[in-house]
Amino acid sequence: MSIRPIVPASFPEEMPGPRRWTVEEFFRLARLGIFAPEERLELIQGEILRIMPTDPPHSATVELVRAAMVAAFAGTDVTFKSENPLVLSENDAPQPDVLVLRGSIREYARRHPGPEDVLLLIEVANSTLLTDRRNKSRLYADAGVPEYWIVNLRDRCVDVFRHPHSDGWETGLSFGESERIAPLSAPDRPLAVADLLP
Repeated sequence: MSIRPIVPASFPEEMPGPRRWTVEEFFRLARLGIFAPEERLELIQGEILRIMPTDPPHSATVELVRAAMVAAFAGTDVTFKSENPLVLSENDAPQPDVLVLRGSIREYARRHPGPEDVLLLIEVANSTLLTDRRNKSRLYADAGVPEYWIVNLRDRCVDVFRHPHSDGWETGLSFGESERIAPLSAPDRPLAVADLLP
């Protein structure tokens, strides 16, 4: 019996990565019924990700935030969307908890909004706080969203990010439960942070 050395297999310089999906493909799959009707999904950097199921505090907070925004922007030409797609790029279509958008709802009857439509984007975070602060914060800044709020249920505060640039955000501040904050697009209509929390 002869003993021969094992020659390692040769591999290409770069191994192929995961298959990335485009927004167009993602929505086509949804129209074809590939996803179950009850599945909540979003497209982030070409990957189809499941959205965490919401618990009662999260659901209640989304409704509180939406009601507060409707009051703050009363009489202005804006639209509100909750947990609906926002097309940020060819490979990104997250579903933010609350969006305040320019224009009337009819403007979005044939298309999903893009970053140029956003006045204010809000995520409600408890178990997703780290993802919302790191991954989604960077995603929204890179797309040019002008203002991003995280209603932080863990610490009962609102983290506010404003003025995106190439390295993230120019400003990032946290407002406590006893404080008030006004959106950049409605500076004369401050909201009590306590009113946004369950």
